[in-house]
Amino acid sequence: MEPLHIDLLHGHQRAGHGRALMTAFLHALAAKGVPAVQLSMLTVNTRARACYDRLGFHEIPVPDPRPVTYLGRSTEPPVT
Repeated sequence: MEPLHIDLLHGHQRAGHGRALMTAFLHALAAKGVPAVQLSMLTVNTRARACYDRLGFHEIPVPDPRPVTYLGRSTEPPVT
């Protein structure tokens, strides 16, 4: 599977578009039987990290990850 890369233009950030994209992506993967996903992000991008935290991602410990943080989660919707 090819990686997915998401970048939102500054004027479209903080409007729910990233959340909608990730939710659709997770639902599509779950429908195809993919059990989980992982991602990497620049550690300094605290706004993206907050979004991923709200989406149920958790940190994956990686020795010496340099400037990135690795996160993962199930593709199944979180229990609310």
